[in-house]
Amino acid sequence: MVQTGFIGYFLHNLDEKGRVSIPAKFKKIIDDGVSSEADKNKVVLTTENNNCIAVIPIQRWGEMITKFMEGKDWEGSEEDRKKTRQKTANAVEVNIDKSGRIIIPQNLKKHAGISKSVVFSGVMDRFEIWDKKKYEEYQKS
Repeated sequence: MVQTGFIGYFLHNLDEKGRVSIPAKFKKIIDDGVSSEADKNKVVLTTENNNCIAVIPIQRWGEMITKFMEGKDWEGSEEDRKKTRQKTANAVEVNIDKSGRIIIPQNLKKHAGISKSVVFSGVMDRFEIWDKKKYEEYQKS
């Protein structure tokens, strides 16, 4: 079977407790991509440059850290190092509950300008969470 990664666009709403359901298609990719049962319900949320939140499966995050520790990512430009600092400083590991929902921390909601309606947008090895209105504005630009 060909691995397609995270592709597609899904619209969801935050509930009254600030939780949002991960699209079932994305949850399956997260579950299928981990080698341990404990990692099936973990993702890393972090900031992206485009005022959205990147959601990275925990196993992929570990691969990124390994690559970083080997020095491959740190040898880049000062701009690359700045992006790495921002991404790691704003990163948080979150658990996916039994209903497939996550809680987005307040600082990341503020970064992305998230209110109620959000867009999940696949970006191959990760996906992004956008405020619906900001996503539509970004798509027009």
